[in-house]
Amino acid sequence: MKIYYTIFILFFLFCPAAQAENKQWSGGGDGTTWDQDLNWFPALTPTAADDATVDTQGTSASITKAFNLKSLTLGGRTESGVTTSDFVYGIIAPDKVTSNSVHVRKGGLLTLSGSGGNITLRGTYRSSEEVPPDESSFVFKAE
Repeated sequence: MKIYYTIFILFFLFCPAAQAENKQWSGGGDGTTWDQDLNWFPALTPTAADDATVDTQGTSASITKAFNLKSLTLGGRTESGVTTSDFVYGIIAPDKVTSNSVHVRKGGLLTLSGSGGNITLRGTYRSSEEVPPDESSFVFKAE
């Protein structure tokens, strides 16, 4: 039995845990493809543990494959947006259902296009002009 405990302890000591990050769209790759690692800073496409922000001038990031995020923030500093294609499936799930899953700030645009697919929000959808961060705004809750 001691060998199992030793293996268990060694596993947690030497195996890195998935680290949540704030991912910022840089457009450093092709400038449009969501799942291209070089379009993000730090480099690597966001995962279910990550908060993603797209607020790079004139950006139109395109999601064409299944995705998972912790949260998505669009716009704020400049006009920018994200568009999904036909048959795209995704889940945006913050830690709490009362937290923002999608926040569209001034100049941000989320376009869900095509037919088929399913985007699930497990938090709130917030659209604001982003004056002070805690400014009240329209809140749409989807579970």
